[in-house]
Amino acid sequence: MDQKPIIIDGSNEPFVKLEDLARMLNVKAETISDWARRYEDFPHLLLPGSIRVRVSEVTDWLEKLKKNGPKSKKGKNE
Repeated sequence: MDQKPIIIDGSNEPFVKLEDLARMLNVKAETISDWARRYEDFPHLLLPGSIRVRVSEVTDWLEKLKKNGPKSKKGKNE
């Protein structure tokens, strides 16, 4: 039986665990979890007891962060 990819928000890119992304970026998983709490525009999927992310969305977010600076949940630049 052929399985079709699940498409969420127009993409079939898989969501990964914070630990997996942390290894790719050479940062702690807690750092990425902190970004999800602190920054309203950080791309993530919040599941019960877990946060998942798409690698391409986070790398795009990091590129924007480099150019524009962070945008906190309170709407203030830090």
